[in-house]
Amino acid sequence: MLSIDSQRIESIASILRGFLKSIEIDRFVDSRFYPSPSDPPQQVANFFFVAVALDHRVYEPGERLCIAFGTETLCGTDALYRMLKEVYEEDPKRFEPESLARLSIEDLRRWLCRDGKCVRGLEIRAMLLRDLGEKCLKLFGRSFLSIVERCDGYLRREDGEGLIDLVKVFKAFQDPVEKKPFLLAKMLERRGLINVKDPYSKRVPVDNHVVRIALRLGLVKLGRDLLTKVVEGREVDPYEDVLIRMCIREAWQRVCLASSLDPFVLDDALWTFGRTVCLVNKPRCLEGRIEVRHPFVAMGRCIFEKVCPVARGEIEPLNEHQFWKTWWY
Repeated sequence: MLSIDSQRIESIASILRGFLKSIEIDRFVDSRFYPSPSDPPQQVANFFFVAVALDHRVYEPGERLCIAFGTETLCGTDALYRMLKEVYEEDPKRFEPESLARLSIEDLRRWLCRDGKCVRGLEIRAMLLRDLGEKCLKLFGRSFLSIVERCDGYLRREDGEGLIDLVKVFKAFQDPVEKKPFLLAKMLERRGLINVKDPYSKRVPVDNHVVRIALRLGLVKLGRDLLTKVVEGREVDPYEDVLIRMCIREAWQRVCLASSLDPFVLDDALWTFGRTVCLVNKPRCLEGRIEVRHPFVAMGRCIFEKVCPVARGEIEPLNEHQFWKTWWY
């Protein structure tokens, strides 16, 4: 049904080895989207737990959410984080477990709506935040920082006390492929709230960009039925979604091992590459010279051009599989 192409893994890894130093690491300190580095660690932890819990598709199928913030217009995830940062600036206590446990849909509407435009699924998002607040109070105390401290720097532990294990008690972090838990771990590490003692436990958080790039590069081969669904844009079922993404997570892990790349660092590059170069429906490599600054672009060409089946004209550009009825990603 699915398979990982080992030769393709080595080809991609060998290319990446030459670009390790050019990958920029996101420290998550941009003042438009994230708390200040000087803010109390407890407040910073609260912000990132809430933000990542809400970090899944913000728009309906076939639409796009773009919101004007002064002279700047932001779309998608950028708009989500900007709105959350504004709420945080008004009152950081809104991100504390006590406040989240009492959060109403109307409260969240004030958080995530601007000029008549709203992030999709406010009812579900309010439920996720209430669950986050209630369970934190019952199990961990008055701050999400206590969860970080409890894991003692480990993502996985045999006693189930690693960060990835602990956060699964929250509905927002129960994705079987652990996209949100690993995204949270990456952000907390970059902000200095956790010093990961078991880096071998890291995995790439598998979002839509990561999936799309893997399919186009041929790291993972889909069986006929699944491939037909992807090509035709038909929605897959939850089992198929987990199967695809878990296989892709393993493929990227093999790339990391073969290229000596930290999975979180690779994720930085993949995420921006998917947003700026390997776009949905129209990868820029098919348009000629790529006028985008990115570690994976050299002399106006994609560094994977010689091995990518899409760039070589062997296949049509695949998009990620469709699976909308979820808060996983």
